[in-house]
Amino acid sequence: MKGIVLAGGSGTRLYPLTKSISKQILPVYDKPMIYYPLSVLMLANIKDILIISTARDILLFENLLGDGKQLGINIEYKIQKEPNGIAECFLIGEDFINCDNITLILGDNIFYGNGFSKILEEAIDYFENSKKKELNNNGAMIFGYPVKNPSDYGVVEFDKHGNVISLQEKPQIAKSNFAIPGLYFYDNTVIKKAKTLKPSKRKELEITSINELYLIEEKLKVKTLGRGMNWFDTGTPKGLLEASNFVEAIQNRQGFYIACLEEIAYTKGWIDKEMLVKIINKLKNCDYKKYLESLKLIDKTNLYDLKEACELAVKTSTAKFDETVELHVKLGVDSRHADQQVRGTVSLPNGTGKTVRILVITSGENIDKALAAGADFAGDDEYINKIQNGWLDFDLVIATPDMMPKLGRLGRILGTKGLMPNPKSGTVTTNVEQTVQEFKKGKVAFKVDKLGSIHLPIGKVDFTKEAIVENFKVALDQIIKLKPAASKGQYLRTVAISLTMGPGIKVDPLLAGAFVAK
Repeated sequence: MKGIVLAGGSGTRLYPLTKSISKQILPVYDKPMIYYPLSVLMLANIKDILIISTARDILLFENLLGDGKQLGINIEYKIQKEPNGIAECFLIGEDFINCDNITLILGDNIFYGNGFSKILEEAIDYFENSKKKELNNNGAMIFGYPVKNPSDYGVVEFDKHGNVISLQEKPQIAKSNFAIPGLYFYDNTVIKKAKTLKPSKRKELEITSINELYLIEEKLKVKTLGRGMNWFDTGTPKGLLEASNFVEAIQNRQGFYIACLEEIAYTKGWIDKEMLVKIINKLKNCDYKKYLESLKLIDKTNLYDLKEACELAVKTSTAKFDETVELHVKLGVDSRHADQQVRGTVSLPNGTGKTVRILVITSGENIDKALAAGADFAGDDEYINKIQNGWLDFDLVIATPDMMPKLGRLGRILGTKGLMPNPKSGTVTTNVEQTVQEFKKGKVAFKVDKLGSIHLPIGKVDFTKEAIVENFKVALDQIIKLKPAASKGQYLRTVAISLTMGPGIKVDPLLAGAFVAK
């Protein structure tokens, strides 16, 4: 199967950002936007890729990506003279597609989530197995992504077998809450179908019209992208910002780079270490270069035991500061449900190596007790007012129960930053002395995020391996003990260790669980 990235259009929704440059060249956090759709095709094991763009912008993409040989792939380029609609790409790319099936991804769409590679591989297999059997007419496959505002999108209705029943374009009354993102798989008949299309009222060849032709033939399938998947349309300033913030959060928390094309190529064996080193040597000193350098040490296809992972984590340190060692655990829970929340505290035997700035919201004699125990700040209304005015020079907030009604008005400020005191995290207490001392010594509060993951520090890069391993064991043991009764199937989905500025090193979750149980 071949792939097309449509990176054309006028980018009017992003004006004036796109007045002089293609929107697909704009940065999404630390990479050009086009890196993200390219990474999707590469994750789907597609190596023959056509980029379609405007006459003005095509040279930008050629200068950026070349012929793709440095990534072990083949990239070709064609021009869309006018913004005549998405479906025109099949006419422009007819010679490129030839007798193959084709995957189309829009250049401003970003996908990321656990298990996404498997979803892509299953979609490819559906078409390629048919091709092997000389049944090169197996229809089309689109995707459905659950949204709360389906009226803003193209919507797909389907049965329990994944057969599409109807398609709607921004309906007032939607037949489902599944939007259709910009990723499509088609058999080779898509070229013939595109040739039959007539321009819509917008004077464009619509991709919806292509999908409707497959629907009429009863050959339109849908795969749903559910829990754990993220999809961003970066064609608006808001969408661009949301995507950038998401990428920044994932990369800095987990140590994994999203849409690192060199990493994908290296992991899949499309380029060898020699080529990776050549790429690294051409780069100036930057975080991206440091990340690629660390890849030389790590086999991304391997699941390490804990001690190996700790050793590798230390070796990947490239920062000039004392990096934090972080534990990342993806859990088999749906954090949207109250009965699947995982939240608690753990006292790390060797501490975190980090000085925690503690604010205690309390009154009376408890203020002096908190300060004597090591709190950096302690008080009542004075500090509540300071927070309302933007002061956030602290890492942890502890409160006595009597102060919680007053803290309620700070929910929007503290809650969004994970700083709101809570009894389950041990930060609402009547014993401020003991609580302050515990958190100063290395007690850590944690909570599962909306993606079903927990992230917490377990030491510093200058810790001994034994100290990091001991902290890891205690932290993971506590997470396991908090498994909700409503969690079904495998609880520890993925376990990884990373440094603040380093790549994630995957630990075998079965080995990790067995180690903790000893």
